[in-house]
Amino acid sequence: MLKKNQMVVRGMGIKIIDFTASGLPACDTPVIKQLAGSAPSKGKFGLAYEHFKALGQEQTGIEMCLALENWCNFKSIETLLQTYISPLQETPDSKGRIHCSMNLNTETGRLSCRKPNLQNQPAGDKDVYKIRKAFVSEPGKKLIVADYG
Repeated sequence: MLKKNQMVVRGMGIKIIDFTASGLPACDTPVIKQLAGSAPSKGKFGLAYEHFKALGQEQTGIEMCLALENWCNFKSIETLLQTYISPLQETPDSKGRIHCSMNLNTETGRLSCRKPNLQNQPAGDKDVYKIRKAFVSEPGKKLIVADYG
């Protein structure tokens, strides 16, 4: 029976924040963000800092939170690359144009897109790296962005 057993992360002694459905200690992004804090680079440290501060190792806590923040940033960039950028780089034709497959759901009337999915490109504040600026129309033509919202 693994469910909700009290465990300690070896080498650090940090208490477990959450458990997975199978009862093992969770180490997903929400847990990492709790350990790191809301903005370690701005001095807003998380539970890792509190743990090490209690041991008299405040600097180690700061370094741990900064490392975890950097790891979260890395994972965010990696997801962005794998989800949005890499699929687009694999699909252009000889003219550099991307052609997708559009599907119409006859029950709902909704359009969907695949190979690649051009409907899941980041928008607004989520488009940190300005991926949408890579989409341009041919000279004399227009590119229209529409949203159900």
